Amino acid sequence: MCKATLILAAGGSKRLQRPKQLLLWNDYTLLEHCINKVIKTTTHTFVVTGAYQDQVHVVIDSSAAQPLHHKNWQNGLGSSISFGINQIIQKLPEVQKIMVVLADMPLVSKSHLEALWKVSNQANIIISQFQDIKGVPAIFDRSVFPQLLQLTGDEGAKNIIRENKDSIHIVASEQLFFDVDTEENYTELLNIR
Repeated sequence: MCKATLILAAGGSKRLQRPKQLLLWNDYTLLEHCINKVIKTTTHTFVVTGAYQDQVHVVIDSSAAQPLHHKNWQNGLGSSISFGINQIIQKLPEVQKIMVVLADMPLVSKSHLEALWKVSNQANIIISQFQDIKGVPAIFDRSVFPQLLQLTGDEGAKNIIRENKDSIHIVASEQLFFDVDTEENYTELLNIR
């Protein structure tokens, strides 16, 4: 079965005022942490870039991931997802499942990504859960691709997950998940070793 992972790293980091994809943690950028975990769990890894493209491409070029530059990244997260899914389908027409991962969630473990893939045939959508937070990383079956391709704006795939609630499998994680969106988040991350 052909499967791929889409890492979202296109955002402009408005709240942080600097590229969060390139923040350092344990000697690597957040994007490097993400790529290093993902490439061990899937054959095809793609990274959607947008803002800070030149700096972000330097990190991707030294990895096994393929960059996908989204010129309209300002249109939001949903726009980046639909762009990335469309690009993967064009490059890998045989792809059956795509995992969507955020570049700014460094505490997501490789073992959690593996656990998601392990159950990827049990439902059309596999989502992660930490405590009461549900969402990405998530795996979407080919049957859901048409809905992902319709995404626009900054909403992401929450509505698609809601609309397909009978076709979802949840993988819980004991490991803390959080996005690094602010300086406070980054300080919190730096205190976790």
